[in-house]
Amino acid sequence: MKSNRSIFILIIMASIILTGCSSNINMYEGEYIAFDYPDDLIIETYDNHILCKNELGFEFVINIEEIEDIKTEEETRTQAEGELENGIKMAEKMLTMEVISYEDIKIGGVKAKELRLEHQLVDGAIEQVYYILNEDMAMHDEINNYLDKYEEAKVFINEMKNDPQKLERLKIIISKLESETQEKQKVIMAANGLLDNVYHYINEEKSFVNIVKKQNIIAAVKENIVLRIYFQSNKEDYEKNLETAQEVIDSISFID
Repeated sequence: MKSNRSIFILIIMASIILTGCSSNINMYEGEYIAFDYPDDLIIETYDNHILCKNELGFEFVINIEEIEDIKTEEETRTQAEGELENGIKMAEKMLTMEVISYEDIKIGGVKAKELRLEHQLVDGAIEQVYYILNEDMAMHDEINNYLDKYEEAKVFINEMKNDPQKLERLKIIISKLESETQEKQKVIMAANGLLDNVYHYINEEKSFVNIVKKQNIIAAVKENIVLRIYFQSNKEDYEKNLETAQEVIDSISFID
């Protein structure tokens, strides 16, 4: 679980709010794609991200990437679909994540892949920390010594979840580590961020502790343009908003 983890970590920077017309259905048109959206969706854009959200907190992201390397469309598609396949491998490895489906679809008449997942919010974050420690930070003696107490992810998850003091001690150990490269510093920051989230949920928002999230990830390629769509929510909100999200996705067209 190294670079492929990034597909599940979304950083949204929003700036421009596009207002729709007076009808129930509005149109977004950008440089690469166009789509319809209803009045109750707010569209915010920043660089290559398009954030679609409603006032109830549901949101999904459309990401557009122009590949500058000289590749064939098939090579670009293989790379984009490879990211989803890495997600499948990660889900198969993790106790707290399950693949619901992985299938062929079409976006704007273009071949696409859609991956649907379920994952446990808090347990999943703890399990990600476990694998980060084992796979990305095991070169540190302090981490190796700490992990000696946990022979498997299930034990680590249960102890971290049920004893916030152990979370605090682990954060202290990680914060004292020094990284000689920027890449390793990002790993340390990722581990700390996940631990902060877990600590917050366990101590401040206990209703979130047992939440199960449903997640969709879609990848489509046309020529040198990669279109990725991400959305996730708890089961109730997911089912409530899936139809709206699907209508937007079905209306997407590529601009030649």
